[in-house]
Amino acid sequence: MNNAAVRIATGIIFLFVVFGALFSGQLGVVLLYAAIAGLCLWEFLGLLFQGKEFSRRRWIGQIGGLVPFALMVGHLYDANTFGIEVVILGSLSIIFLTLLVELLSNAHQSFYNIAFVIVGLVYVVLPFALALWVYDIYGVQVIAGLMILVIVNDSLAYFFGKVLGRTPFFPHISPKKTWEGTFGGLTMAIAASIILSFYYTDLSIYNWVALAIISVVFGTSGDLIESMLKRGLKVKDSSGIMPGHGGLLDRFDGFIFIMPFATLYLIIFA
Repeated sequence: MNNAAVRIATGIIFLFVVFGALFSGQLGVVLLYAAIAGLCLWEFLGLLFQGKEFSRRRWIGQIGGLVPFALMVGHLYDANTFGIEVVILGSLSIIFLTLLVELLSNAHQSFYNIAFVIVGLVYVVLPFALALWVYDIYGVQVIAGLMILVIVNDSLAYFFGKVLGRTPFFPHISPKKTWEGTFGGLTMAIAASIILSFYYTDLSIYNWVALAIISVVFGTSGDLIESMLKRGLKVKDSSGIMPGHGGLLDRFDGFIFIMPFATLYLIIFA
C-alpha cells in the first residue's frame, strides 16, 4: 500500500478502537485512557531522555507520572476514598519525590531532568485524568463529543490546507499549516458541534459551539506546541507506533491541550 492508503487504513482502525472502547463502558474508558496516557508519556520522555544514561530517569518519570491518573481512576470507582484533593496531593508528592531523587543522584543539570519529568506529568498525564473526570461528571457523550471535535478540526484543517492553503500560519514551526486550513477546520468543527447538539442534548447548542471553538483554538495550539518540541529536538514524529501518522502523542497533542480549557468551561458555564 502507498503512504496515503496506509494513513487512511491506520486512521480507520484507530477510530474503531477509540470509539469502540469509549462506548463499551467504564472499564473500556479507563483502559483506553490508561493506554493512551501511558504511551504518550513514554513517547514524550523518550524524546527528552535519550541515551542509556537517561533510561532510569525515563522509567522514574513514567511510573511517577502515571500516579495522578491512577488516583483519578480510584476517584472514579471510590470517590469517598479518592477525592480530587487526593489526586492533587498525589501529583504534588510525585513532583517533590522527583526533586529528592535528583538530589540523591548528584547529577549534572538536575533541574533540567526534574523539569522534564514534571512537564510530562502536567502536560501529558493530567489532561487524561481530567478526561476521566469529565467522563465521570458529564458522561461518555461529552468526552466522545470533544474527541470528535478535535478529530474533525485536525482532519478537515489538513484537507482544506492541502486544497486551498496559501497563507502560512506559523511557518517557522509548522510550514504546512495555513490560515485557510485553520478557518476550514473551524467552520467544520462548528458544523459538527451543531450536529452533536441534536444527538447529545445534555449540553445546549451554545455550549457545543463554544466547545468547538475551544477545540480549534487550543487544539491547534497543542499541535503547534508539539511541533515546536519536535523541531527543537530535530525529530519528525514522537514515534512510529501508528503507520502513516507517527506516534500517539502526534495524534493526541490537540486533545491533550484542550482538556484544561474545556473542563474549565464545563465547570463554569455548563
